[in-house]
Amino acid sequence: MTDTHPTAPADFDNYWQTVLDALADTPAAPEETWLPLRSGTAHRTYQVHLTSIGPYRISGYLSLPKGDGPFPAVYLFPRYMSVIEPLTQGLASAKREQCAVFALAARGHRNADQPYRAFFPGMLTERVEQPEHYPFRGVVADCVRGLEYLAEHPAIDPTRIALLGLSELPLLTAALRPDGCCISSHPGLFYRSRDLAPRFRVYPQEEINDYCRLTPEKSEPLFQTLSYFDPVNFVSRIESPTLLWAGAESAPWNCEELEPLRALFQCPVELKQGTGSTIEDGLFREHWVAQHQKTQPDIPIIWQR
Repeated sequence: MTDTHPTAPADFDNYWQTVLDALADTPAAPEETWLPLRSGTAHRTYQVHLTSIGPYRISGYLSLPKGDGPFPAVYLFPRYMSVIEPLTQGLASAKREQCAVFALAARGHRNADQPYRAFFPGMLTERVEQPEHYPFRGVVADCVRGLEYLAEHPAIDPTRIALLGLSELPLLTAALRPDGCCISSHPGLFYRSRDLAPRFRVYPQEEINDYCRLTPEKSEPLFQTLSYFDPVNFVSRIESPTLLWAGAESAPWNCEELEPLRALFQCPVELKQGTGSTIEDGLFREHWVAQHQKTQPDIPIIWQR
């Protein structure tokens, strides 16, 4: 790894290379089980299990269109919540008729919570003073493993994988494994936490503030660990066009605060102000992704009305 940002820890490259090496030494051993209840007339849905570093068995839902592939794919990253949906609310069900859709349940999330069951809130600061044992180190590895699985799947076109997530996880994953055609990301978990968390009392940043109030002597180790996950230390390595979402003007991840992150990209990047409307933002994202995937936009019927 190269192009380390000045704010990165001194051992940043070694920290993540160790993760990549562990993944390379851990066979994914994928298992796919057909789920008739979640399948439709034009797509089949499978429960997927993969092995990530640890070793740890993770899970996911994969929907494949019926017919001959390879198909474009949408990779849905886990949100900061316990339950992972086969299809994120707001995406059209018809999306599964022309694209493969993979929703990952990383370690700690339900369907991947043995032996580790995460709490929300709580996971963001659990063992955060121990970088080598911080749960999100494994979560990022799980996300990279999921992208490897998609890129190597015989039914999927690796040049048309779209990475979509409501956090920085798509950015970190794309920097560690340069697959896919485009990325849509909403920074908010790790971006400049030392600077932004104390200035805003919103979740999940407030989880960091609570931790610092309760254990002030551990504040410095916390921010040191979180710096390994700050997207400012990753985005210069991303190769795919990126749609970077900013929150409301009052949010810590508004356009003004995200502009320094946008400036670090070496690939095409668009910083988009979110409107707070699922329909308006969803329509923009759907057309943007379809353009890069070379597919037709799938618009939910309720949005068309």
